[in-house]
Amino acid sequence: MSWFDDRPWTAQYRERVAHCRERLAACKAPRTVSVRGELPKTTGGKILRRELRGKTSA
Repeated sequence: MSWFDDRPWTAQYRERVAHCRERLAACKAPRTVSVRGELPKTTGGKILRRELRGKTSA
């Protein structure tokens, strides 16, 4: 048990991870899921993937 087991988003997190593990190959299923308020985007609206890979959510 961890400190966030009683949080409301924990059930959604577990459902999403389980959904991916059932339907994807082991090498393609995500290891972690980050909850973010907003994705970093360019002025053209594309997601800045380099910034996502460099940041970790706390």
